[in-house]
Amino acid sequence: MGYAATILRLAHRLTWLALAAAIYLIQLRLSLWRTANHRYGPIEWLLRKATYGPRHRPTPTTQ
Repeated sequence: MGYAATILRLAHRLTWLALAAAIYLIQLRLSLWRTANHRYGPIEWLLRKATYGPRHRPTPTTQ
């Protein structure tokens, strides 16, 4: 293989690496926002709604 093919393969790998890093950073940012603004995570919230029903209000925590 020539130099161009090697460079293209490397560029392709770097593109996927950059995409994976961008997705990770977006997920990290959303996770930090979610934990700062909500008491429960999304799956725990769904399980609580399914278990207790829509009218259940959790008791406030003391700090």
